[in-house]
This record gives sequence, structure tokens and C-alpha cells, in this order.
Amino acid sequence: SGLRRHPFDLLVDLRNSMLPFLLRSRFSTRPEGRSVRCHMKDKHLLRLRSVLQDPATPRDKYSVCLSDQDRREAGQAINGMEGFVLVAPGAAHPAKRWNEEGFAGVIRHLTGTKENPVVVVGDNNDLPIAERILRDIPGGFINLCSRTTLTRLACIVSRAKLAVTNDSGIMHLASYFNIPTLALFGPTDPFLYGPWSDAKEVIRNSGTMDSISPDEVIRALDRMLTGSLK
Repeated sequence: SGLRRHPFDLLVDLRNSMLPFLLRSRFSTRPEGRSVRCHMKDKHLLRLRSVLQDPATPRDKYSVCLSDQDRREAGQAINGMEGFVLVAPGAAHPAKRWNEEGFAGVIRHLTGTKENPVVVVGDNNDLPIAERILRDIPGGFINLCSRTTLTRLACIVSRAKLAVTNDSGIMHLASYFNIPTLALFGPTDPFLYGPWSDAKEVIRNSGTMDSISPDEVIRALDRMLTGSLK
């Protein structure tokens, strides 16, 4: 009821609800009838075309604003490290999280066999998960779970050479910065919600995360690392 008292210039509803009919605005998207099956990013851009002239993804991206201070503090958080692999073991829903043993095996492979430094990222809820994953790994990583702001996290993601993630917001952030991304999927459909970087690979077996083996993740990771280093 509070929103109805205020007129808006533009109302964009990405959930295809009746909200545009309930609130006053000069311009607004309208609920769509027949749904188009496509990636959710493209679906949202299609909605925006009804109120904007050219919402196609621009060459220069301005949606995430990163200050010089954010970049400086992000660089300090990773000790100026370059050429690292970003690992994000968290996800909002437990069914979207790959098991901790699998992530531990991947990080051990990166920091041991391949000698690739690893930066582990996530929010407060991911901190105990990351601590258990990293408990028996001797070194070669920085654990930044719960230690970044959103904008500093974006700076760190933008500097990675490759990201290994579940189906999560960090996966989409890596896609936004066009970071090569290896995404692990369970119950959600990667056609609709998968990564959209130019270089990407999705592993999804029977729809459950535990059906993904560390060996197949490591094989995919090595393929992508070889490609990203060319």
C-alpha cells in the first residue's frame, strides 16, 4: 500500500507478476503471455526491450560499479596475487552445493599437482564450509569467505583466471566479467540458469550433486586451464 502512494517513472518487473498494474508509473513492463524458453539473462533482456530502446549487453559494462578503493582493498586481500583459480563452494540452497570432500580434492589438486593458487570466496554462511574443506590442505590458498564486501568480491572475481562454482550468484558474477567458469549443477537446469561466459563448462549428471565425481571435475578443470593459458 505504501508503494501505491508514490508515482514512478519506470517500473521493471522481472518476475512476470501483476505488479505493473497495481502501481502507478509512466513506463512499465507488462506480464507476458506465452513464455519463451531461453536463458534467464536473455529472458530479462527481452522484458527490458519493452521499455528500453537497446538493452543488449554493451561492450563496456556499467552494472557493477567498482571504486579505486574497492580495487585496492581487493588487491590487498589477495596479497596482489595474479593467475589464481577462484573457488566458490557455497550456494543458497543445500541441494545446489557439491560435497565438501569433492571441493577439497579439487583444491588439493590445484595447489599441489598443478601449483595453481586458489582463492576461496563466499559469505558468512559459507565460512564453516570452507574451513572444513581447507582443514587438511597445507597451503597454496587464501580463504576470503565472509571477509569481503560485495563490490570487493566483484573485484576479486574479475581478476581470476578461472572460476569453479556451484549454481550460485558468484557463478553469475564470474559470467558478468567473462571469466572462464566451470559450474557444477544439480537440480536446476543449466540451459536456463547456467554460466554465460564465453569459455564455460557445466557438469550435471543425474540431477543430484553427489553424482558428480572429483575426477570428472578435475579433468574438466585441467581442460579449461589448458585452454585459458593459451
